[in-house]
Amino acid sequence: MSDTHLYTIPAYAPFVDTLARFVMDRYGDNPATLTDVTILLPTRRSCRALTEAFIKLTEGKPLLLPRIQPMGDMDEEEA
Repeated sequence: MSDTHLYTIPAYAPFVDTLARFVMDRYGDNPATLTDVTILLPTRRSCRALTEAFIKLTEGKPLLLPRIQPMGDMDEEEA
């Protein structure tokens, strides 16, 4: 059985910053746990933005990121 969790972010909150903070608060204590997390986003651009949010949040310190994957094959720039 899969351990799947779904969460929402209020429309008024900055999406990638809020998501990065939530993931770090929930899973960031143990780097091995953080790497077990998978985050699905709509585009590769949003994946890059989330990666940058993690870097900003940790002030550039080394970090093992969760698996961040786009749901679609195409980036909106390719369309």
